[in-house]
Amino acid sequence: MSRAVLHSPLMAIAPILVLLAANLSQAKPNVALRSILVSLALAMLLWGALGLLFKDWQQAAILVTLSLVLFYAYGHVYQELRPVSFSGITLGRHRYLVPIWIVLLLVAVWLTRTRFKDTARVTQILNISAAAAVAIPLWQIISFESQLPFDDPSSADVAARMGLSWQGSEVPPDIYYIVLDAYTGEDTLRKTFGFVNRPFLEQLSELGFYFVEC
Repeated sequence: MSRAVLHSPLMAIAPILVLLAANLSQAKPNVALRSILVSLALAMLLWGALGLLFKDWQQAAILVTLSLVLFYAYGHVYQELRPVSFSGITLGRHRYLVPIWIVLLLVAVWLTRTRFKDTARVTQILNISAAAAVAIPLWQIISFESQLPFDDPSSADVAARMGLSWQGSEVPPDIYYIVLDAYTGEDTLRKTFGFVNRPFLEQLSELGFYFVEC
């Protein structure tokens, strides 16, 4: 365990599994496969390049893992700092964060090359940490999927169970249910912004759309 390098490939897929686990009600596990493969391939390419450069595969793997942590953490830090201001300066700006991340990457290189002498020990710690980072979302995914029904009924099966049937002789039309959750309602546009949206809604009606009055 102390000599086997597992943390780099594990850390390459851990953030993707975490994102998938947080959105299981919106996405199926197979949608993450391509992202996992791309992340793994890039991490292994970087590991190979650094291994040839450093002549030390454990040091190279350590730097790859630290780089992956910085890469996947950037977006989260950026989102958290976007609404934060200090003395009138918004902290969540790329112009501030990118230089900081470059410095952190350089620090990671320096630590890896000069401070991490006992690479076997560091590798063991990173292996355990990365394994935990993968195991937790993986367990969440497995638990969620195990509670789902094995059969995936078709729309016809669902309609039959609900006693629904099409009475017309022609082929039934496709129905699209569009929810514009970020689109301001007509009354709010009129009262708050003084904007009359009725002509646009009437055009939708003329095109055959039905919209719910609110």
